[in-house]
Amino acid sequence: MKSHVLPNGLEVKHTNLLETVHLYQDIFVMQVYLQHGITLRDNAVVIDGGANIGMFSLFVLVNCPTAYIHAFEPAPKTFQVLQANLSVHPKAVANNCGLGSHAAEEWFMYMPAATTASGYFGGAMISEMKQQMRSAILADPDKSRPYKGPLGEELLVRHLNESLRGQLVRSMTRSLSDYFDEKQISRVDILKLDVECRECAVLAGIRDEHWPFIQQIVIEVHSRVNDALPEVLEILGKRGFTVVSVPEKGRLTTMVYARRLALQ
Repeated sequence: MKSHVLPNGLEVKHTNLLETVHLYQDIFVMQVYLQHGITLRDNAVVIDGGANIGMFSLFVLVNCPTAYIHAFEPAPKTFQVLQANLSVHPKAVANNCGLGSHAAEEWFMYMPAATTASGYFGGAMISEMKQQMRSAILADPDKSRPYKGPLGEELLVRHLNESLRGQLVRSMTRSLSDYFDEKQISRVDILKLDVECRECAVLAGIRDEHWPFIQQIVIEVHSRVNDALPEVLEILGKRGFTVVSVPEKGRLTTMVYARRLALQ
């Protein structure tokens, strides 16, 4: 397990340096999860769905040391890093499972070279991801430069294969409502989801009586194969949230920010 000191002086355990730098830029510098009215309050209860190595959880604890964190990461190797990063925080709970509509055991595609892109999907989606990544690279003059010339296509194929090389592992999933019942959670100040195309399944795992507990939601909605954005927006609108959606430049994702007009 490697260590890295972030620009703010915080030392973290991590897997891939480039991913860690990218996560730091998005979460700590750009503060993508605290935009469009999303706020942190003292003693906030935060659900970190798709926690990876815990960068969002650590961001919350840096900015709100009194927060209670419930983090979920299904990949066993990534979970070990998450657990190490949260181990010194007594109010942080790391769960080695994924989130879904119900409790189940499923195959999880773990990608060592791109852990943040790992998810509950098979070979068909990886092929689609490669095609979309290929298109994005070729459309960018800077990114496509290394793949010009007679060997360019071969080099690009190698890059895509290595970047999205997957390992299937068994993983447990559970619903948020079951977790709320188990932990006796009656308030969630921020529900953050980055669950790689599982957004609708996770929201389906929240029972009617638990929706009023949730004050703010931030979801990175993926459109790798099927565009889940319309369904996510419909679900949140029907549950009484004011919603803002912002496409992420150069990515196949949209950030969705949802909050109740009058926080209780």
